[in-house]
Amino acid sequence: MNIKNVDFKKPARDRILRGIDTLTDAVASTLGAEGRTVIIETGGDSPIITKDGVTVAKAIIPLDDPLENIGATLIKQAASKTVDSVGDGTTTSTVLARAIIKNAIAKIDAGSSPVDVKKGIDDMFKSIVDKLNDMSTDVTAENITDVAIISTNNDVELGNLISEAFTKAGDNGLVIMETSENEITYVDYVDGMSLGRGYESSFFITDESKQRAVLTNPYILILDIKVDRIDEILKFIEAASKKNRPLLIVGELEDKIVKVLAQNKVVNNLKICVVKPSMFGERKREMLQDLAIATGGIMVSDETGDNLFNVGLDAMGTATSAIVTSDDTILTLDKEEYNDTINARIASLNTRIENSESEVEKGLLKGRLSNLNGGVSIIKVGASSDVELKEKKDRVDDAIHAVKASMQEGIVAGGGVALFSIGNSLVAANEGGVILLESIKEPFRQILKNAGMNPTPFEKDVTDVNGVNVKTKKIVNMLAEGIIDPVKVTRKALENAVSVAGTIILTDTVISIARDK
Repeated sequence: MNIKNVDFKKPARDRILRGIDTLTDAVASTLGAEGRTVIIETGGDSPIITKDGVTVAKAIIPLDDPLENIGATLIKQAASKTVDSVGDGTTTSTVLARAIIKNAIAKIDAGSSPVDVKKGIDDMFKSIVDKLNDMSTDVTAENITDVAIISTNNDVELGNLISEAFTKAGDNGLVIMETSENEITYVDYVDGMSLGRGYESSFFITDESKQRAVLTNPYILILDIKVDRIDEILKFIEAASKKNRPLLIVGELEDKIVKVLAQNKVVNNLKICVVKPSMFGERKREMLQDLAIATGGIMVSDETGDNLFNVGLDAMGTATSAIVTSDDTILTLDKEEYNDTINARIASLNTRIENSESEVEKGLLKGRLSNLNGGVSIIKVGASSDVELKEKKDRVDDAIHAVKASMQEGIVAGGGVALFSIGNSLVAANEGGVILLESIKEPFRQILKNAGMNPTPFEKDVTDVNGVNVKTKKIVNMLAEGIIDPVKVTRKALENAVSVAGTIILTDTVISIARDK
């Protein structure tokens, strides 16, 4: 039985804050164009050198003091949630969370109601998001390059390469990352498509660090039929296993079957992943038929009287690779083999688009057309050492997510300027609002501090577009200079910071496991 410690009120909060400071001081040092690197001992042959905030946060935990460790762990959650949802903005989220917590606790220790403070913060958060959306500007090709360069820690060569990848993929194309076969980093363009849905169980993950399943040269079983017996699909699983190839099942399986397959993946190293179709009814069938045509497979459907026991193994399609995350599946394909059938399908979709009088239907058809006719840019990341490769891949992964986020919700002035200007422009009606408006100014200040600058003289000149270029130490138009942030990344960083801060603000008692002396 674990012996527990119970700590209360200010003494407990003070120790939690020390843990928050320990983690945030390390992570915050990486923020901005002049942010510093952090060296992390791994226990292996070489240490990791990184500017990736979530990597730093994960390396710090556990701390020796149990309450300090709780504080650090909670702040790390803000960074982890941000990287899981948008792949970037982890350091900003960490800096924001600490600022909110410290400012709020100072008010609570002075007698303010924790519940009222939290409510005020939550209400003001909604106003800040509305303001961010109002400030948002659509991205251009030039903006994409700027976002990529900033997200790779101002690596111009790497940023340009990522921008090239998005240009090659086109508006509806896909961009992914793989390890290069040599030291060179380059872009490879292949045919591919997205399924718009992720894995049915996290137990199918093969790459824990990126939380994704990577299947090389998989067979693909495409089902428009509900599977409620494992023996219905057993011959396809056995055939793939005999060939030592993974099997991707795209279809609806009973939960008990998904659990059995997931267990076999974990216990017996079965190379398998299950993805549920992203649509329903006739739209689902048409999407699955598109997939069958692109992969050379057959859609098994009860609409045509198919029975899995009677369907041959040649019903399975193939792909060069499949990368499956929690919310999407990206296939790389060799479409040349099926050019005739794919082109016929494309012609059919174009005809339907021309003849349709429904804008909704046209939009859906155009989406299918882009997916069927699209491609995948693969950024092949190379380096001269494993340590350099890991650090480089982290930066490329951040940049890919940042560019995608900017394309989804637009951009605002970077360098902490957007939030700082909102902090000045909005008016708070209560203490919680005042706390949040002051806290969102902290990323701007931290970026300048990391550049060896005193933020105070520059604060009066900040507007929604004007801020400080820490490279030149001058006030500039941030949008014109290409110093920009994706709205989605900024919004998610703040959202997760507010969420974690709210948990700590309402805490009065902490129960921890006593450490052995």
